[in-house]
Amino acid sequence: MPEPLPDSAFEHKRARNDAAEIHYVVAGRGDAVVLLHGFPETWFAWRKIIPLLASTHRVIAPDLRGLGESSRPDSGYDKKTVAMDLEAVIAAEGLTCYHLVGTDMGAAVGFPLAMRDHERVSSFVFMSSALAGVGLERLYDYSAIGLSAWYWTLFQHKTFGPMLTSGHQRELLISWAYRGSALRADAIPDDAIEEYLRSYADPDGWRAALQYYSTLDQDAADNRALLAGGRLLRMPTLGIDGEHDGRLSTATLEQIATDVRGTLIPGCKHWIPEEQPEALAQVLLEFFAHSRSPVPDRDRSIPRESQ
Repeated sequence: MPEPLPDSAFEHKRARNDAAEIHYVVAGRGDAVVLLHGFPETWFAWRKIIPLLASTHRVIAPDLRGLGESSRPDSGYDKKTVAMDLEAVIAAEGLTCYHLVGTDMGAAVGFPLAMRDHERVSSFVFMSSALAGVGLERLYDYSAIGLSAWYWTLFQHKTFGPMLTSGHQRELLISWAYRGSALRADAIPDDAIEEYLRSYADPDGWRAALQYYSTLDQDAADNRALLAGGRLLRMPTLGIDGEHDGRLSTATLEQIATDVRGTLIPGCKHWIPEEQPEALAQVLLEFFAHSRSPVPDRDRSIPRESQ
């Protein structure tokens, strides 16, 4: 793997459309890579990955609408609209082609972006996620998942979600998300947690964050519409999951794409960029290199899993 760039090489920038101003970080030179973070994170989730990729790629990591240093509109948190925000970033950077990587909610945002911008998306990595309307709903099935399903419907409820969680973001997110969803409880350091909580413990930030869940029914309808008539993603795609997390990413891609690969990252649970940054960067760099050339017809639609 090439020598990583220092953190000081990160450049903070902003792009605006009619509804939102999006903060993003840029580093490196070469083929472009756009990294989309998940919930409850910001661009900072990629801080260990960016230097590893930026030695050979131009890396762009936005804060999604309402999160981090991006603006917090009252509405527009369905994933199709959030994806449209990112088109302002892509235009500001003058990208003619780019690799797209999304994790968790960022992967859900990445799907409509990849469908809309398919001529410029060289490859799509779908990590630690599932899609509304394409299997995500099984994660709220109490009969199958049990107590682990507790937060899905609570966060989706526009009244009781905010009522029952507001003012408790710090203890909720530390115990359940940052500590409880990692293989090792200390995998995300305290200073990183504090950086995330600058956004999520803020009342207005939490209001915005919960709307990523309360719009899931709209996302399901939008995703089904995008896939209507047999439309699928045609670029190379890669599903990635932590070895000790749920394994829905590749299974999801197999329903929405024609050229699918899958892999597990050992030694981690949900927070792959935090828990195993070097292993993840190596997988991404190898996938990007392979994606520069067309995939032979005989390999299309055949998922391949590696460790």
